[in-house]
Amino acid sequence: MVYRRIMIVETMTILLLLSTSRPRAFSLMSRSHSGRAFVASASLFSDSRRTSHSRSSPFQRSPLENSCSSSSSSTTQRTMATSSTTTPAVMSPPVAQREEDRVVYAGVAPKGWDVKLPRQSATSDEALLDPPVAIPDPYGWMRDESRKQQAVLDHLNAENDYTTSLTQHLESLRGTLYEEMVASIQETDYQTPRPQGNYYYYTRTVKGESYTIYCRAPKTDDISFPVQTWDGTQESPILPGEQVILNVNELAQGQKYCSMGSVKRSPSQKLLAYSADYTGGETCLFYVKDLDTNKVLHHDPKLEISGSLAWGADDSTLFYLKLDAAHRPYQVYKRNLATSTAENGADDQLLLEELDDLYWMGIYKSLDGRYLFVEASSKETSEIHFLDLHDPNATLQCIAPRRPKVLYEVSHREGQWWISSNVGNLPNMALFVTPAVADSASQWTLVQQGDTPLFPGSYQRSLDHVTCFAKHVVASGREGGIPRVWVLSMGDDTAATSVQDFQRLTFAEDAYDVGLGGHYEYETTQLVVGYDSMVTPQQSIEIDMTDLTQRVVLKEKAVPGYDSSLYATERTTVTARDGTTEIPVTLVYRKDVMEQHVASGEPVPTHLYGAYVWDDLPNEPRKRHFALETHILDHMASTIMFPGYGSYGACMEADFRATRLALLNRGIVYVIAHIRGGGEMGRQWYEEPNGAKYLCKKNTFNDFVDVARWLVDDRKLTAPEVFSCEGRSAGGLLIGGTLCGVEPDCR
Repeated sequence: MVYRRIMIVETMTILLLLSTSRPRAFSLMSRSHSGRAFVASASLFSDSRRTSHSRSSPFQRSPLENSCSSSSSSTTQRTMATSSTTTPAVMSPPVAQREEDRVVYAGVAPKGWDVKLPRQSATSDEALLDPPVAIPDPYGWMRDESRKQQAVLDHLNAENDYTTSLTQHLESLRGTLYEEMVASIQETDYQTPRPQGNYYYYTRTVKGESYTIYCRAPKTDDISFPVQTWDGTQESPILPGEQVILNVNELAQGQKYCSMGSVKRSPSQKLLAYSADYTGGETCLFYVKDLDTNKVLHHDPKLEISGSLAWGADDSTLFYLKLDAAHRPYQVYKRNLATSTAENGADDQLLLEELDDLYWMGIYKSLDGRYLFVEASSKETSEIHFLDLHDPNATLQCIAPRRPKVLYEVSHREGQWWISSNVGNLPNMALFVTPAVADSASQWTLVQQGDTPLFPGSYQRSLDHVTCFAKHVVASGREGGIPRVWVLSMGDDTAATSVQDFQRLTFAEDAYDVGLGGHYEYETTQLVVGYDSMVTPQQSIEIDMTDLTQRVVLKEKAVPGYDSSLYATERTTVTARDGTTEIPVTLVYRKDVMEQHVASGEPVPTHLYGAYVWDDLPNEPRKRHFALETHILDHMASTIMFPGYGSYGACMEADFRATRLALLNRGIVYVIAHIRGGGEMGRQWYEEPNGAKYLCKKNTFNDFVDVARWLVDDRKLTAPEVFSCEGRSAGGLLIGGTLCGVEPDCR
């Protein structure tokens, strides 16, 4: 099962760090956006052993490279540190061969070259290098997008064998920890039902099955929350009259891989459009089924799309995105389900094409169902077109043309665009309102309460997303390093642009994670948020937007055997080496562990570990943020877990993880360092000149080291000999740079 495979992989990754016989090895985990993962151990040191390979890089031998190449050859005999078919008691870490003559070139491609060279951003003021500059790329042969190059696979297998040899003595502990983690997860569970029209919609999972079940049930007046007909164990419906509208377990039968792209209900709620990836290549097929008969009405087996789908104003129109050769969504198509019969979408209408390969396209509908939005965005620039779905003769129009380093998002409410943007080189996104027309940039006006702009794009308050309802606008963002949700009340005059009331949702805990839940109805005053903290399991809370004190907990995630009174969490800050930057830090631990430390003054033995994963194990779907998962230690002494990421503006939230209990119950103190490179303190925490992007990346490493030193020298919570750390994905760069490059003495 999927979640079991993930848990085994992560457990083995951590156990490697626990080996004391060969402490110079560590494990890295890389996870793609599609959820695919591979694990390989990596050595902190090297020796003379090398592996050879066959070349596959597009930069393998350019005309310039041939003129300066050495005698190394792709046909060199492959030599591994050990055979991948045997696992001796003591092994040396395998070391990949360096090809000192291998280079890549950056700049203007010489005449006659048929490869695209790496270059700076299209918005850069610097001229391209001409002639191009050679950049050493000694490990470029390991770049294998196909995941099939035998030389690369041989090396990874050797790394895995080396890992196995170091962790054989941990096999029993691994099994124990795995069973504890499984026991902390309620596998049979459900997502909070949410209303749309005459139905409640929700998903659920069943123990022993790997995939989600999509359901709906008729709305009745006698349903109360939390749902009383569900005890968390039975497989029968949780609401009267439940209808399974899509069982992904059935889709996955006979497939080696299955991942859902979109699941979209038609405006009449009689049809269901969904897309699925069966290869792991992030390419989807899509289907339309009749919810009354459960029969598939439309399926084009030759049409591959990105996975994104959106319905038109009625059940006859569907929008989707096609991919280019690099799997970039670049074309928006409209399909008329009543007339389309040709294969591969030949009858479908192309609405918009994005030819700049820096930009990816996306589609979404306004909550009121009036507009389709088509977004083209790069990392630093965006452009959005709109289509009036109520006008059959409407064409796509641009809200504001793209401008270098200007990002914006759009929502619609009562004839107005509500726009979040960093226009004007603002450090964070500001909130604007403007008439819902094309080319509206000159009319953008800051949203105010009286004379006070609510989101001016300042350093103090960042804005991430805006959701528009009929009489309210809900903004989510960050303030003080914590996720926040604000409710803007517009009053009875639905077309008004002036905000009558502006309030932030408040919670009792100092550090927490909060985000919007699913909302399918525009005409509602009921807001649903997902809330959790390091010691509070995730809750689904319904809040009356006309009176924010009126709250109902619709559901709390069940955690078998968990007693929150045994645990505590702290939020503090650490001053960085520049003397001015304050780095947020979150800790969680068992209360008795900290009491013993305070009484004895002894340092807490520490295993410093951080993991970056994309989503939770299969129960309540995670909110939009990235999350951390934790694991293992093979002794009962107190320990510190110290996770790190610090990249792409992604935030490490102070959220709850049931599988973390296996660590806390062994005396581990778990610490999150919210270092620069993430987005915890707003975009400025990531962007130049004070964040950790581009030439400021070293701030990520320095902040991580500064927090580690604070835990040892100032907080006196731990000692170097019992302190360790780990990062995943981009967090792997953090750990590698910290241990091997920035301050080697910190080892």
